[in-house]
Amino acid sequence: MNFARLRSLFSKEIHHLIPLLIALAVLEVLGLLDSFWAQSPETLTWSDLSIFLDRDLATVAGGLYFLIGMVAAYMMFSHEGKQQTLLFLWSLPVKRWHIFFVKLTTAMATMAAMILLGQLTSLWVNSFSVGSLTIGQFSWPLWWREVGALTGVTAIALGYGALVASFRLVGILGFVVAWAAAMVLAYLDASFQYLNVMSLLDLEFRGSEILLNAKTWTVHSAIAAICTLLALYRWTRDSRERAQPTRASRVGTRIGTGLSALVVILFIVAYGTTQIAPQLLYDDGDVQEPSLQSIETQHYEFAFFDTDVGAAAVLLAEADQYTEQVMQLLGYETSERILADLTDNSSTDHLGIAGWKKLRMKRSALYDDDLRTHVFVHESAHVLAAAASDRRLSDHYASSLFFIEGLAEWVSFELLELTDERHSLRLLSALAWQRLNLRFDDMLYSDAFLSRFDQGLIYALGEAWVSTLAEVCGQDAPGAALKAMARPDAPQRVQGVTFWRDNLQAIGCDLSEVNSRFTLLMRSYEGQIAEIPELTGAVSTLDGHVVVSLTLGASELEEAYRVLVRVRDSANASSQSVISESAELIAGETVAVKLPLRMISGQRFQYQIGLEFLPGERPFFSRWIDEG
Repeated sequence: MNFARLRSLFSKEIHHLIPLLIALAVLEVLGLLDSFWAQSPETLTWSDLSIFLDRDLATVAGGLYFLIGMVAAYMMFSHEGKQQTLLFLWSLPVKRWHIFFVKLTTAMATMAAMILLGQLTSLWVNSFSVGSLTIGQFSWPLWWREVGALTGVTAIALGYGALVASFRLVGILGFVVAWAAAMVLAYLDASFQYLNVMSLLDLEFRGSEILLNAKTWTVHSAIAAICTLLALYRWTRDSRERAQPTRASRVGTRIGTGLSALVVILFIVAYGTTQIAPQLLYDDGDVQEPSLQSIETQHYEFAFFDTDVGAAAVLLAEADQYTEQVMQLLGYETSERILADLTDNSSTDHLGIAGWKKLRMKRSALYDDDLRTHVFVHESAHVLAAAASDRRLSDHYASSLFFIEGLAEWVSFELLELTDERHSLRLLSALAWQRLNLRFDDMLYSDAFLSRFDQGLIYALGEAWVSTLAEVCGQDAPGAALKAMARPDAPQRVQGVTFWRDNLQAIGCDLSEVNSRFTLLMRSYEGQIAEIPELTGAVSTLDGHVVVSLTLGASELEEAYRVLVRVRDSANASSQSVISESAELIAGETVAVKLPLRMISGQRFQYQIGLEFLPGERPFFSRWIDEG
């Protein structure tokens, strides 16, 4: 092996990577500008800079570095044919596999150096923050592990990229199609998430321990190794066609095209069997698609199917009357019509959804006498509240979700006199407040709240808080708070507690007094809560299933309760991928509930247990519990 020639080759390959190095340097400079100009480095902790302390940042970094590695590999191998230098390289007194080795190691060494530089830059920015929080978060083993993980992602990408580059455009097409198919398959079933190469840095946590999915790394490391060997074979074999910039290898083109076609066919088959076939099985070809009708009232423009005209007519007859009552309760009037879409056939759990000056209702709700008016008034309250606040509720959505949903429920209960529904919801809020040890601050951060607790608690707690606001500060206080948000001199950048304290002060109301009365309201249900048995659970895994043993505490009632178990991959899982199962359980007894683990992508999952303490009403769920 002639090391002088290899050094010359190494210098030549570095030259080809200069455009990529410049691009990475620009990204690094932009990151520093963000840290020192858009933000203050003294306020940044290591959790703001470390990919292993921010799950979302880790996923983004994993995908970004994989793509950069692919680009580096493509730049190293594909340019030889374009610049007609491949025949020259083959004519050198250097073995072809040596040239391949130099290209790959040059790319790997360059990328590793850039990763190390980026991590050192983050360490330098972190040095400006010397607080105890930063000191407690940083550790050298974690720092080196981040360097190793990013380097590993890049190494896998180089293996993929080397093979993709050997097929050029066909290789890119094949990779993109395969990647898209893996993403769709993972969306349909989270247990196949390991097939998505972009999930290499999807993190899981066991306490303070950080877990990477060993299956994902094993599978893609093996695939990258195979790709590297195939790329080496194609590089070392004698093929004059590959050396010509105008003619790609016919065999390679056929292989790449065949693989791409196979992936497309598999994707179509998978999509057809999971999405189209079920619809065809239940499709009645003789049924004619209903036509759309539109009717305007004083406050609404309704759209509905002609087959629903009878049920819609009941709602249309009372819609304007209820809307005027909502306006009166909120102290806000408008002459603009609201678009009301009554054609929703989606499979979502929501019976209605509201937007800016429009709302949508499930068709099924039109045929339910108990739900029809409740859902309509609830969504109308959303629309009018958004207008009354001049969109400020949307601007402060994260710290106002409890108020947004609570206000709509409060309006519905006040106007429709839904005494039983209000009692069950109030009992649910008090039960959660006591057994989950909640505080007002928990309600202010909706993202964190929804990742830990059942979504229904936002409605229950919000309605109880808005009711307390109306009791302490007057029946017009909820509507006055909306107007306070819209005032021209309202602070624009306040959030959380400061946002609510400012709005209540503007209407002559004290947030501390409201919260104190709210706490007293929650405690006033302690006697009724004591009569509700406590549900506990123990979890185990067996043959690809989660087995949750539920035990219901003692109760004076001998009737059976409905108990529920939910399992999801993580807090980021969609509602459609949550697996649930229910059973009947008598107080003092135990039952085992078994659920499949087919939608779980990694080593860990989350589960939640629930108790339907009032028949037919919303159950009370525990917080989401990490397991695995």
